Formats: sequence, structure tokens, C-alpha cells
Amino acid sequence: MRMRRRITTLLAAASIAGLATATGAATVRLSDRPQFVDHGTKLEVRGALQNLMSGGATVAVRARGLARIVCMAPGTQDSSARNSRSVVVVANASQTLSSVAVASSTASFAMTVGPPTLASSAAAGCPSDRWAARIDHVDFRSVTIRVTQAGRVVLEQTLRP
Repeated sequence: MRMRRRITTLLAAASIAGLATATGAATVRLSDRPQFVDHGTKLEVRGALQNLMSGGATVAVRARGLARIVCMAPGTQDSSARNSRSVVVVANASQTLSSVAVASSTASFAMTVGPPTLASSAAAGCPSDRWAARIDHVDFRSVTIRVTQAGRVVLEQTLRP
């Protein structure tokens, strides 16, 4: 009976020590504020990460913005037959960082997000799907950066570009 209690106590202590080690690990973070370069309908995102675990990582970027949509009547290129409206859009990109790229717990990433795609001309606010819809410009309002390692989200941060 005493032996069983000691083993249980030792196992509990080992579990707590392992938990303390896992939670005491450094938190993954951005080294500095990422750089954002607006290319009209695309957004270039560059940044650096610190405190990564050894092994690979995936950086996913989701950019949300307000797109200016130009709708053109069927069979015409005439500017008088155009309508312009604004629609909320989302564009995604991701980059896989190899274990070699994650050197000494740091890594850099760079990717271009967009241009966003439209489900249909009508969904973009044009009178019907017979109209041609084109994204003229996107005013990117927020960017969410999500980093995963070993199937676990280690960083998720939303920034204004």
C-alpha cells in the first residue's frame, strides 16, 4: 500500500514537472512588426519569427479588405456601361518553412497574398452573372498571421497593414 502511494506521488510529481517545462517554454513571436507592401490587388507580407521549436513550421496569412469592384455590362467595354461597388474580400497564402529554415529557433517568411477571387459577378454586387466583374483595387484592412508547428498553433496575431 505504501509502495503504491509512493509510485503515485512520484508519477504525479513527474507529470507536474513535465507540464511546468512545457508551459515554461518561450512563446513564439514576431521579431518586429512585419512589413506590408500594397500592390493594388495583392499584399506582400514579410516578417521574422523567434522562439520556434526545432523542426519545420507553416506560416499562413489571411488578409481581409474592402475591394472596389468594377461591373461591366455584357458585350461592352464602354466606360458609361460600368458600375463600381465595394465588397468585403479575403485572400489567403501560406509558406512552409523547412527544419533547415528554422535555424537556431528563428526563421523569416515572405509571401504575396491575393488577389482575392470572386465567387461570381452577382455575388460581387453586379446586376447578374452575365456582367463581368473585376477587382480594381483592395484596401487591405487587417492581416492575420498564424504559425503552426507539429500540428499545433504556436502564434496567431492580427495586425493592421
